[in-house]
Amino acid sequence: GKGPRRVLALFVVAVLVYVVDLGSKLLVVAKLEGHGDGSVQVIGDWLRLTAIRNSGAAFSMGEAYTIVFTIIAAGVIVVIARLARKLHSLPWAIALGLLLGGALGNLTDRVFRSPGVFR
Repeated sequence: GKGPRRVLALFVVAVLVYVVDLGSKLLVVAKLEGHGDGSVQVIGDWLRLTAIRNSGAAFSMGEAYTIVFTIIAAGVIVVIARLARKLHSLPWAIALGLLLGGALGNLTDRVFRSPGVFR
């Protein structure tokens, strides 16, 4: 049936998003952090990439609540995993896959990167 294909689509999208998320962060750490001012010019003075750590949520708000954001990310992952079996449309599977991949990337950061739970 179409149900298993939608679940597969959700998880394939989630894995792709997670790999891109993790890979882009590893690239930034390798190429920007610890090198001069932590930035690189891409197109002359017009475009510059700068590595900046965000220890909170949006715009560094809630820096003291890392554990709360970790629990929220874990909760989002559990809810999406439970919803996966009930998917009725491919667009929803893709949207939830994007959200799941982002939540997994966020959880990885909150657990393993400073000021993460295990850092």
